[in-house]
Amino acid sequence: MLQLLFRILESKRTGFEHARQCGDLAQEIPIEPESNLLICGNGIFSYADDESLQGLIESQLGGGRR
Repeated sequence: MLQLLFRILESKRTGFEHARQCGDLAQEIPIEPESNLLICGNGIFSYADDESLQGLIESQLGGGRR
C-alpha cells in the first residue's frame, strides 16, 4: 500500500525545467541563504529584523505565534 502511494506521489512531481517550459512558473528569483525574505502565496516580502518579520506574518498570513 505504501509503495502504491509513493508511486502516485512520484508521478505528481515535476522538475524546475518542466514547470518553466509549461508556464507554471511566473518568475525565477535567485535567493541567497542569508536573505531575509518571507515567501507566501501573497508574494515575496523582505524584512529587516524579527519585529518587521512578525508584522509581515500578521499582515500577510493573518496571525502567527506569540
